[in-house]
Amino acid sequence: MKLRLYRVLTPSTSSSDNAWIENTLLVRRCKQLKSEVEVHKWYESEKVGHDIGWDRASINYTVRQVLQHDG
Repeated sequence: MKLRLYRVLTPSTSSSDNAWIENTLLVRRCKQLKSEVEVHKWYESEKVGHDIGWDRASINYTVRQVLQHDG
């Protein structure tokens, strides 16, 4: 029983076992948003001359997206 529980809680090392997760719309959209925030972080950091950090970049990106769509 203990071995079985350990196997269930331990992530599989086989990429084929988790391939279906990577192909879900949720995971693909999260990766896309992360990439968009990283690009936004780079541009904003370049404008101010220093790294603005992930938190500030993600909030700034989200606010800009909401304002753009509510426009």
